[in-house]
Amino acid sequence: MEMQRYLVVCRRWWWIVLAAFLATVLMATVLVGTPTKQYESTASFVIQPQASEESDQVRALDALVQGGTVGETYASIARSKLIRSRAGESLSRVQRAEHMAVTAEVVTGTRIIRVTVRSTQPADARRFAGAVSHQTIIYVNGLADNYRLDPLDAPTLPTHPLPTKRIVTLALAGILGLMLGVALAFLADHLWVARLRQIEAAGAEPEPAGMLWTPAPLGPQGMSPSPVGAAVHTSWSVARKHDVDSPA
Repeated sequence: MEMQRYLVVCRRWWWIVLAAFLATVLMATVLVGTPTKQYESTASFVIQPQASEESDQVRALDALVQGGTVGETYASIARSKLIRSRAGESLSRVQRAEHMAVTAEVVTGTRIIRVTVRSTQPADARRFAGAVSHQTIIYVNGLADNYRLDPLDAPTLPTHPLPTKRIVTLALAGILGLMLGVALAFLADHLWVARLRQIEAAGAEPEPAGMLWTPAPLGPQGMSPSPVGAAVHTSWSVARKHDVDSPA
């Protein structure tokens, strides 16, 4: 019953649903535009204990495995402005002007730190990832701590850009457009039926069905048994009766 009513209202006011859908998708397309391609290069290094005695190395390794503060500290150093500034010295002026995002994280359950750089140019992403990794290793190994950083994986050269969310955004915009169109269609249907009831109560002739704001009638066989359909059908009956009773 309810689904049939939805279909009848959407069919009656199909142009409102279509207009809302197209307007929403078009607006989302303009706002999203063409996203800039981003490339991602990743490098990694491993944390190693460097105590002079073997017993100290075992204790340092146990402390490293049980607690994640050392790895998080080194990852924070890799993300710091100091390391970015030192790594930027190996880039050209044009490359330094480009905004490149740097992230560093500890691989869960391991002693590995992964550094990731995003850039609009694949070669720039790999070069900056290598520079950040190199400066991080120099800084950490110069702390004279119980640990050191050893290179593990060299920075990769990305061959494909990162996937964008443009299609997902447009799909969500289409769904929202349909919902908005259905809501507007029900609002228009409510106002139209209210108008017909006012005309029926006044005993005047209903507005012609060919008006721009009035949808084409579906006929008694196509009407839903909902209250909206009953009101419209009653209005058509009053209009036909008015035509029959009127003098020639």
